[in-house]
Amino acid sequence: MAQVAAGGHVEDAAAHHAGEVAELGGALLTNLSTVIRGKPEALHLGVIALLSGGHLLVEDVPGVAKTLLAKAMAQSVGGSFRRVQGTPDLLPSDVTGVTVYSRATGAFEFRPGGIFVFDLNSLLTYRQLFTRDMATEVGDAFFCWRGEGDPDCKPGSVCAATIEAFASAHGPWWRRASSRHVQRHYPRSEVLEALHAAGLDCVALKGQSPGVRVSDEPDESLHTKLIYAAKRREV
Repeated sequence: MAQVAAGGHVEDAAAHHAGEVAELGGALLTNLSTVIRGKPEALHLGVIALLSGGHLLVEDVPGVAKTLLAKAMAQSVGGSFRRVQGTPDLLPSDVTGVTVYSRATGAFEFRPGGIFVFDLNSLLTYRQLFTRDMATEVGDAFFCWRGEGDPDCKPGSVCAATIEAFASAHGPWWRRASSRHVQRHYPRSEVLEALHAAGLDCVALKGQSPGVRVSDEPDESLHTKLIYAAKRREV
């Protein structure tokens, strides 16, 4: 009888724990749905991965809220968000650091990696994306992009675009949200000067376009993104 009772207590505890997890998962889904619309399956799988302590691989075309999903999930649980965008020759030790032997102390010492990888829009992006008017439908929402740029914008130019979202509300009513994005093109020379002033040395520069592999020969007339990799300058 004692064993049966103990088993019953275990089952009750497990059921109670499962109920708490389900309640937390529902709250997370509700919160994430206010930020990202039209992606219920992605949100559901993301919450499952988060609550189970697993890993989540998100693959999709550029500009469909992959990074926003990660940020929203981190903020929903009071966590932090960090992004590392690598190149084919990026090593794990470049990010985490490496343990080396010090002759001075006769012991092994850990030296943080501190690699800094980021991407910037190229002139091609500002001359094309920021000069177009586009609309798309995602689930029950419509998104409109209105570019205000110049097809012949020069290096260092400032470009803007307006994004409007329309979501179905109750009955014939629609909810509308609008935001204006202003961005500046940064010439390669300015970026390298800024890195140098910050005590960083550029160790790699790549070019990339959607659906195209990273190129070792970045060209702002061919690639939509320039990917920079920098490390702390050796003293």
